[in-house]
Amino acid sequence: MKLIIAEKPMLVSAISDAIPGEKRCIAGSTWVTKGDYTLISVFGHLLTLKEPEDYDERYADRSDVSLLPLYFEDWGMKVKPPDEKHKDSPPEKRLNEIGKLLTQCEFVIHAGDPDEEGQLLIDEILRWFNYQGKVYRLDTLDTTPDAMRYAMAHLHDNKNYESAGWSAYARSVADAMVGYNLSRYFSIINAPALLPVGRVQTATMGLVCQRDALIEGHHKVQYYEVAAELDIDGQRIGAMYIPAKDDLNLEDGRILNRTYAETKAAMIRDEMLQNVIVSRKTVDEQPPLPFNLSKLTSYCGRKFGYSPMEVMNITQSLRDNYKAISYNRTDCQYLTERQYAQSGATMDAVIRNIRFKPKQLDMSIKSRCFSDKYTTDSDGAHTAIIPQAIQVDVGKMTEQERNVYLAICKYYMAQFLPPAKKEKSRLTVSLVDGGNLTSTATKTVSPGYLSIFKKDADIEPDDVSPLCALAPGTYTADVKDAVVLE
Repeated sequence: MKLIIAEKPMLVSAISDAIPGEKRCIAGSTWVTKGDYTLISVFGHLLTLKEPEDYDERYADRSDVSLLPLYFEDWGMKVKPPDEKHKDSPPEKRLNEIGKLLTQCEFVIHAGDPDEEGQLLIDEILRWFNYQGKVYRLDTLDTTPDAMRYAMAHLHDNKNYESAGWSAYARSVADAMVGYNLSRYFSIINAPALLPVGRVQTATMGLVCQRDALIEGHHKVQYYEVAAELDIDGQRIGAMYIPAKDDLNLEDGRILNRTYAETKAAMIRDEMLQNVIVSRKTVDEQPPLPFNLSKLTSYCGRKFGYSPMEVMNITQSLRDNYKAISYNRTDCQYLTERQYAQSGATMDAVIRNIRFKPKQLDMSIKSRCFSDKYTTDSDGAHTAIIPQAIQVDVGKMTEQERNVYLAICKYYMAQFLPPAKKEKSRLTVSLVDGGNLTSTATKTVSPGYLSIFKKDADIEPDDVSPLCALAPGTYTADVKDAVVLE
């Protein structure tokens, strides 16, 4: 028997779908069998660090400062106490079931999430039972059957991944050392107040307090700019006055004195300016990279008003309930070369699912997102969030799930669309005081990927002005007006 220990029940289902044979569930057990494999899942950590009083009862006294600092040469583990969510299958019961299976298996396949915490989840169980047999690592978070079959055929030695689990363990010990010692210390010296201190939470609270203090202590200061209206060959063009960098009347680069700003407006007003230079260049604007969790959260907050927790729950549902997207808790915006090779099948599935195909879609385009250089590994465990090559009934999704799924699909499709071509025009003229007047404008001449990004939360609209109609060259400008903006 070959034992697969997965992090989540949904992963047990995905792996079993990729294994040939008949799935069998034994009555009263929490595992399933298929072919030569037995699959069982955990549900978060089944083990946790011991409390100080687990080492010595005297540490139960949280008011004795002489007991500090608390430090243990070996920070041991204990079975996690049951909680309300898992009262029907408490950690101790699940742990004992895994322990029994470990005595019967030929080898173990570690199927925790391919991150540090996912590595620790299974490693700590194997250490708990002092398992000495062979352990392989299933290193993928693409839950489609084809991807899972590939991963099962390309297992890795778990020893190559154990350092990631030890890193997560070390982080938990650091959290415990800070929490136990500083929480007790500050609570004792400020009794009867209870002051919890956390390695992460207290630092974060410090950032919030610093920002609050800056906001409360902020003093609004009015500053002034000068805007001019130019007439060039009958075209009315707005321009802004840019003071000389060495202007002694500036504070932090700004004009704070209205009278001084008025003198600059008067200097420009009704002038006939020579040597007004208009330049233009055409640039390619590449599509935005696919989402990571942070970018997706920001996007959904701006466009749909979803909170970070809502985005997390929506993406988890898209992953667990539909297998519609790749790993959602990633901080990477790049994809692997292998994912580029698979992009045809993925795009076919996306087009079928959302019933939309952009006119300029070109699967031979290889955007900058496809690079093994910027991904954690070549198997795509930590890569951008993209749709999976699987049929999904979008009609069964909630409105929130559909909105997020379509956004992920759109940003993936953009990788196979040509860049947008834009003309960027610039007007500049030097003034007698060392400052200058400038104006810029942008006009899209070929939309490329922008054709699917109309009114999108992350795409800035063109800044079109009459400047776009002027041919590059040198002109004379009649300043029709100049006003001070507060």
